[in-house]
Amino acid sequence: EPEASGETGPEEGPATVEATLTEIVNLPGVTAEYRGYQTQSNYKSGDYFALNATEGNTCLVVNIGLSNTSAEPVEANLFNRITQCRLLVNQEPMAGAMTTILPNDFMSYMDTLEAAGTVETVLIFEIPVQAVESILALALEFTIDGTNYRVTLQ
Repeated sequence: EPEASGETGPEEGPATVEATLTEIVNLPGVTAEYRGYQTQSNYKSGDYFALNATEGNTCLVVNIGLSNTSAEPVEANLFNRITQCRLLVNQEPMAGAMTTILPNDFMSYMDTLEAAGTVETVLIFEIPVQAVESILALALEFTIDGTNYRVTLQ
């Protein structure tokens, strides 16, 4: 007997929606732009933050610029917006974003973006060293209000 709903199988969880970083930020007058990545065995910011990758791993740091394109300051609070972020390498889930105390951590960024101003933010992931050698494509998956969004980094 066919299923009345037309479903063909069990649900695999919520669908993932393609998005841009600007759509993830979702602030009027604010754009978000991927500015590349770098890998390093330890990440240091100023005199107050240092992160050393565990043995066999490296830190992959994704750089994201937030720009206020309006003529007025904009209050940005990504801390209350983004629930989770994970890195995909070559379409495969690799690592979740690390929680940091950095004032420019993309996931927890809370500050005023001045009119026509730009701030550089980061997302830090700890991934196996051997994964770095085969990076062909990077993407980020964000969970916001129970919905998964995928941003392909180019």
